[in-house]
Amino acid sequence: MVNKRIGFVAISAGILFLVWLFPVHQESVGAELELNAGMFVLVDLSTSYYDEETHSLMGETLDQVNKVLVELTKRWPTPLVFHYLSIDEISLGSAPLCSGVYKSSIFGLKKKNSDGGTPVITKRSQLKRLLVACRDVILSQKPKKGTDISGAVDLAARMAVGQARGPKAIIVISDFLETRWDGAVSPDLNLNGFKVAMIYRVRKRLAMETATLNAALDDWKNRFKSAGANRVFSVIERGPFHSYVLDELSK
Repeated sequence: MVNKRIGFVAISAGILFLVWLFPVHQESVGAELELNAGMFVLVDLSTSYYDEETHSLMGETLDQVNKVLVELTKRWPTPLVFHYLSIDEISLGSAPLCSGVYKSSIFGLKKKNSDGGTPVITKRSQLKRLLVACRDVILSQKPKKGTDISGAVDLAARMAVGQARGPKAIIVISDFLETRWDGAVSPDLNLNGFKVAMIYRVRKRLAMETATLNAALDDWKNRFKSAGANRVFSVIERGPFHSYVLDELSK
């Protein structure tokens, strides 16, 4: 279990960062901004992947994913919307853990909106601070029993329909061993126009056979491609993998 004191400090730090950043600009996403790119990061919070033993590893992985997002703002058109979503028991019904929009200029942001919309960031220094807060909010979460990868991917795809034009990507951080509640129906995924990055980790404690892991990765790659994704690739959660992910998403 995640240490309660660490969780409280992480939540407090996240809230402070978010409160500091929100006043910069707030707009109703999709209503006033024409979004040109979208990034969805799906984080496996199931006990098979995320627990006290792997807490620090998850932090390191999120730091690298955050680097990818920051660099993509230099390569992809903006405004770019991003959402961090949890993979848990019933992912489709979960609210985003953290969200934001990065816009490379303040053109078109002459007035503030107090409708409580997603924060619009116009400076990379502020974006980096927000992403640190996002990481801390994620690390404050308690491990979950289920692994509804399908629901999380379906949620990301549905959110993108009304939000993101141009390049779209989903980064899935998981062991890709799905465990859903009895009777759950697998959704028909629509990933047309998406690039999908699969970031996985080998857990020695679970003694997962290489063949089992490879079979799970191959199964998800085939499913993502069948759903229309135009690029699907996997990378192990070891070393500085962010450069590889960035290059693949930039192609």
